[in-house]
Amino acid sequence: MHARVREELGREAQPTAGVIDSRSVKADAVVGADSRGFDGGKLVNGRKRHVVVDTLGLLLGVMVTAADVGDRTAARVLPEQVAEAHHRLALVWADGGYTGNLVEYCLATSVLVLAIVKRSDDQKGCVALPKRWIVERFFAHLMRSRRLVRDFERRTTSAEVMVYWPVPLAGRDHLELLPVRAGHHRIRIRIRIRIHHRTYDAYLLAPLPRPALPRRRPGRQMGDPLQPPRRPPDLDPPPRR
Repeated sequence: MHARVREELGREAQPTAGVIDSRSVKADAVVGADSRGFDGGKLVNGRKRHVVVDTLGLLLGVMVTAADVGDRTAARVLPEQVAEAHHRLALVWADGGYTGNLVEYCLATSVLVLAIVKRSDDQKGCVALPKRWIVERFFAHLMRSRRLVRDFERRTTSAEVMVYWPVPLAGRDHLELLPVRAGHHRIRIRIRIRIHHRTYDAYLLAPLPRPALPRRRPGRQMGDPLQPPRRPPDLDPPPRR
């Protein structure tokens, strides 16, 4: 689907350039201390999402770490993973947080040219920098999903999957019930993607959830500690009248 969208827009199927950046978000109470941290620059206690997008803003790779993990540390792993999935990727733009020996490291290990886009000292206020605004727009789209405003996942792998899920949900979902065989059905989800005023449809198949089990009768069940035990019957026979 990623290649189809690029070809419809007049681009090649495989991207040759991308943009890398990160964003820290707060974590819920279910997130353990082993996968969360404190970002001193943003003053956020939670996790950090490191993403790589192409020049159209389509997601190429994502990695979720603790918020105290630096951008340079994650950039030693994520661009290499993206380069393995997209072999034609040769150029990646980044901000000033990715400077240092990281440029030589990416060139030596993944044959990637890491170009740093810095902000001029004369610029004041909020200014859209070349190429960097693409990934900033991607993070803005993620914040439109209330499920991603905060990290609610226990594992970082689940958090990475949650970043992929709302990406194509720019339009409205359409559900359709498809019979597979007698007594079994599947749900076909049509996802509508809108990029550059053009609409694309993609289809996903999901099994229909099983019906809920019948509820038990009201009353105390075996081993239920919430209700007091019943009073044992009297052993003495009732008095005669």
